[in-house]
Amino acid sequence: MKGDGKQDKGQNKEREEKQEKRREERQGQHAKRDAKNAKGESKQGSKQGKAIDDVWGETRGRKTPRKWTWEVYTIAFIITIVVFLAGAAVSYLFLNSALSPIEKKMSVLNDDIISLETVLTSASREDFCTLYPLAAPSLEGQTWQIGEQLEYFEESKKSFDIHLKYKYFHLEYRDLILLKKARALCNLSTPYIIYIYSNKEGTCPKCKDEGLELWKLRQALNGSIRIYSFDGSLTDDIVIKALKLRYNFTRYPTLILSTAPGKQGSKAEKSETVIEGFASKDELLQALGLELHYASRKSQTTQSTTNESSPCQNTHNTAGKDNASEAEGSGSICALPS
Repeated sequence: MKGDGKQDKGQNKEREEKQEKRREERQGQHAKRDAKNAKGESKQGSKQGKAIDDVWGETRGRKTPRKWTWEVYTIAFIITIVVFLAGAAVSYLFLNSALSPIEKKMSVLNDDIISLETVLTSASREDFCTLYPLAAPSLEGQTWQIGEQLEYFEESKKSFDIHLKYKYFHLEYRDLILLKKARALCNLSTPYIIYIYSNKEGTCPKCKDEGLELWKLRQALNGSIRIYSFDGSLTDDIVIKALKLRYNFTRYPTLILSTAPGKQGSKAEKSETVIEGFASKDELLQALGLELHYASRKSQTTQSTTNESSPCQNTHNTAGKDNASEAEGSGSICALPS
């Protein structure tokens, strides 16, 4: 009996040891499995973190693409059109406000020329010859002023109304025809120059210099000469076509000058001289036959200026010693001869 009890105890102990061993093995297996699972989760987390970092880095390195819809494009197009039309409207209004006074002056001049043409056709020659010399100085001054204003706008503004320039040419041409009739009917000796130039690039390198010489000529003759300027490069205009047919100009500048008084031929075509190329003020005066007239006018002007600027001229002729001492006492630069 005692032997059986010892055997049972030995078996129980052995059983307990096996159970303990199995328990430890199971715990070890559970620990390995938990460690393996934890390692897998950590590895997967690191991969996800790396992917997030890569996406964030790419986002910071380049702009994220945006999706544009047709509504956005339509709104942008409408805004662009509105801004463009607003700028064009402002530019148009500014240009019109600047050119409007010129158009008004041209309209007034046109009415004056029409009035003179009406007098020429409906009244007597004497009436026309009486009225034209009275109106001519105003026509000359205003026509010249309008030409200078149009030249300024054409050179300084990018946009320019070419039709306004055509209107000016038509006004000039009618004035020119009227002057020729006055020279023929009223025996007037008013000289004139038809100046054909070109604003087309590269066609007339001397045109600006010629324009300056014509300005000097007008100043020298105190506005008593008529100068008509036409842009020969605008071949679409009817006035330019008429001038081309009559004078057949091929060079710029070309100047058509009225012949000096007393040298006119029997026909109007013979009373003009054509100069092709640049001509100075003195050359123009000589071709017009006005060099002696200009020299006489210059001499008279110089003498008048000298008389006005000499405070002691009358003193030399009439004053005595009292006036001489008064002049000396006043510190005058003039002194009587001793």
